[in-house]
Amino acid sequence: GRELDDPKQATWRARLDAERENILLAFARTRGAPGGGAAGLRMVHSLLGWFVLRDVELGLGVAQQALAHPEAQQEDMTRCRALYVAATISSATGRYEDAFTLAQSSAGIARACGHALELAEALCRLGYAALELDRTADALEHLREGLALARKSDKRGLIAAFSTGLGEVHSLQDQFELAEAAYLEARAAFPGNTVSEG
Repeated sequence: GRELDDPKQATWRARLDAERENILLAFARTRGAPGGGAAGLRMVHSLLGWFVLRDVELGLGVAQQALAHPEAQQEDMTRCRALYVAATISSATGRYEDAFTLAQSSAGIARACGHALELAEALCRLGYAALELDRTADALEHLREGLALARKSDKRGLIAAFSTGLGEVHSLQDQFELAEAAYLEARAAFPGNTVSEG
């Protein structure tokens, strides 16, 4: 999934564009195949970057179908990652209530399974969805927890995203010194670059 977000992967995205019908056929086959539930979830996660860049509505529909599969209900990391994809796409299409719920489920599984990175990613999505829903207390809680996890793992993209989100929360609360400190941490994570979520 993450490798498709790399600008150097334009060639792979073009190949996936050319294989769009075959990808849809592969998803259709997972619905009836033995073990198809987990296979569909893995496909959803692996194609996150392509869905976001090429066809978010298609991605959301495929993710929803994969998550609804009767054999895809086990609360494991495969489902956790697919829930994160669905939350990301829901957020990208302005469905913030859905994004919040999906990210909450993803975070719950990651926490139960002891996977810190996936928990941090889900908390990032959760925090930003809460911000969009004017749930600043929730946003503050999730962004603070996620930032602590991101700092421990030195994940600069997540540090920048969490810090930016916290800067927005503090600004909304008229806590401008805290906001400035958060924005400075975000900038320090990527010197010279514009910070963006995720």
